Amino acid sequence: MELYQVDIPPPRDWQELQRIATDFYIHKYPDCIVTSYGRPGQKQYGVDTYIYTDSIHIGVQCKRVVEFSVDDLEDEVEKTKAFPQNLDRYVVIPTVPNDTHLINAAARLSKERGFLIEVYFWDEFSQAVAAVEELAAKHFKFAYKVFVEADASSALIELNSRFSCVRFVVTKMVALDKRGDNKNLLLVTSLQAAMKATFHTLGGGSWTDFNGVTGAGAIDAYATWRWISKFKSFESIMCASGEKSEIFISEEERDEFLESLGSDYWT
Repeated sequence: MELYQVDIPPPRDWQELQRIATDFYIHKYPDCIVTSYGRPGQKQYGVDTYIYTDSIHIGVQCKRVVEFSVDDLEDEVEKTKAFPQNLDRYVVIPTVPNDTHLINAAARLSKERGFLIEVYFWDEFSQAVAAVEELAAKHFKFAYKVFVEADASSALIELNSRFSCVRFVVTKMVALDKRGDNKNLLLVTSLQAAMKATFHTLGGGSWTDFNGVTGAGAIDAYATWRWISKFKSFESIMCASGEKSEIFISEEERDEFLESLGSDYWT
């Protein structure tokens, strides 16, 4: 259910992006040698991670960037001319949104250079990494698996992480909706020991709506809010019934969130 997944933010630096890429391709090509190619200061010819056997040669370039143009792609491909081996495939992983200009350029360059050139955009690449449980646990540490079971009037939501399990029921407040007040107002009832309840309006509200209700700690409440904020109506939650999805909160996001609470929260 990628429609309801929280976007996975790019890593803080290119080194972490390269570590993720290397681990991903070790998993993808178990029968190949997968290694970081060289070190800073050495000529790398546009290749950060090198994947090879006697008959396969794949180069991967990681770009932790805010912008990445067709000219940038052409520059990276140009560098591979001096690579010691003839590449069969060249993959560039930029941390930018999917771009038709880059896709078209990669197709054109593939024909010109005689080997396959791929732009693996971060959104697609991160979802592929997240689909491998051990990689998700290693690189996207604060992951929640979400399951929804809904009927006509309510939905049971369960979020599981390595550290906690949150279970609650959301019910649409129909009577209020009919008066035109508080559209998309939900009653959120915890299934934890405390059995507390709160209100939340889809498309608004705050993580504090769930604090102390859906979970014991602020990070569980924050994760719940992040997940439920992807929905625009109770009906869209119902459409997710029977499906499993995942949300990811990066370590950086988690630290920033906890820091934003301030010292008063903990006293």
